[in-house]
Order: sequence, then structure tokens, then C-alpha cells
Amino acid sequence: MIIHTQQENGFTLIEAMIVILLISILTAIAVPSWRSVMTNNNINAAQKPLRSSLQLARSEAISRRSPIFVTAAAGGFADGWVISSLAATTFANCNVGSPAAALECISVAKPLPGLSIASTQAQIRFNANGQASANTFTICDEANSSDIDGLQLSLSSSAVINTSSRACGS
Repeated sequence: MIIHTQQENGFTLIEAMIVILLISILTAIAVPSWRSVMTNNNINAAQKPLRSSLQLARSEAISRRSPIFVTAAAGGFADGWVISSLAATTFANCNVGSPAAALECISVAKPLPGLSIASTQAQIRFNANGQASANTFTICDEANSSDIDGLQLSLSSSAVINTSSRACGS
């Protein structure tokens, strides 16, 4: 007597559970690394508008042959900044759109959410010859996570900008 057995196709419940377990473990490993990569990208992206604003202010000071100021918003550089020809110009003045503000406001930078920018000064002055008041900016994620390095931008009095890695957090 010949017995024909029927072959079953598909996965067993245990095989499916093992695959789900492996996917869960890989996800648990990858998510913290992905967060770190995204935060580092945000920090690197934040230094670009700050650096270009400093370069623009220097260029404007030289071309106008008069002082140009980069002034932080009331909450600091993370809340935005303004490039202007008058020291008394504030971030709020340039955002109201008045004709008088338009004459003195060269550029307004928007806030950088999720980041903190510590600065040694709230205002940088570029002289007519392009020299600047020295300043140091430290850009970190808002949580100041100790496992993620931030960036430090150092502006020398000769307006040279150097970038270096900087530990954030406690």
C-alpha cells in the first residue's frame, strides 16, 4: 500500500515569530544610530546659514565702507538673527516690514528649531575694513545630548571662521 503525503507550503507560526523578533532587534539597534545621524546632519546644516551670514556681513561692511552688525534675536542666535547697518536694529524691527527698517536691515535669518546656539556675544560688529569682534558659537541639539557632538564656530578678529567638533551636554 502506497501512502501519498501532501507537502505543506508556507511558514510555521514559530518561523514567523522568529523573523518578527529579528526585525524588532535590528530596529532597536538602528533607531538610536539613526537619531544620532539626523541630529548631526541638523547641526551641520545649521552652521551653514550662520557662516554665510557672517561672510555676508563682512562683505557688506567692506563694500559699504561702514560698520555692519549681526545681532541675535532676543532669545539668542537659535531664535534667529539680523544683519543690519545700525547697532540698535533688533530682530523684531526687521520683521515688522516698516520702510525705515528696510533701509537698515540687510538680511534676517529664521529660527533654527531643535538646536541651541551658545554665543560669547549677542552682537558682532564688522568694521569697514572687514575686521570683526571675535566670537565663538557652539551649536548643539536642544536636548544637549552627551552622545552627540556639536560644532563650534570661532570667528577671529580678522573675520576668519574656523569650525571644530565640540562635546555637548554635561
